[in-house]
Amino acid sequence: MYKKFYICNKLKLSTILFSFVLPLVFGISCNSNIPSPPSSTVPPQLATPVNVSLSPTQDSYPAPITAPSANGYPAPSNSYPAPITYDESKRFTLVVPLKAGDTVIRGTGPADTPIKVISISYVGEPLGFGMVDKNGTFNITVSPPLEANHVIGIQLSDPEMEPDFYDGPGYTNIPMIGLVLVQAIVEE
Repeated sequence: MYKKFYICNKLKLSTILFSFVLPLVFGISCNSNIPSPPSSTVPPQLATPVNVSLSPTQDSYPAPITAPSANGYPAPSNSYPAPITYDESKRFTLVVPLKAGDTVIRGTGPADTPIKVISISYVGEPLGFGMVDKNGTFNITVSPPLEANHVIGIQLSDPEMEPDFYDGPGYTNIPMIGLVLVQAIVEE
């Protein structure tokens, strides 16, 4: 008897499903008086009825809600961010593969641009300096010779020119090194 009362009052089974499942599965019934939930009291200011009339629009959907600009919220926009475009005239390339022991780095870039070859593996240590010629090519002698499995890169030798190159393709901004225009791994 105690178990029946405990189960019925503790679980407060209120659905018809459980009213049929408990007797069938457990062989018990909940005929005891289970208190009904207390009725909620509604404040008088909320108890007044509200008449709402909806008129369908032409396409049966309500008009979209837009935030007024006067309250500081931006109006919704259906546009997505513009795709990033790169200035291909600022592309740098390296002639690869680079081999361990090489002492000359070759590549292409924008004409008349002062550049330097750096070791990314040694946190930006300069290996050689040069200039992209008027034909858009460069040959820079590096010292010491390249080491296998190291990463080298090309940077502008004049850091004040960097803002002019931020929109170039394939550039990487590496912490503690700076803007790297192109990079490659030295093979064995």
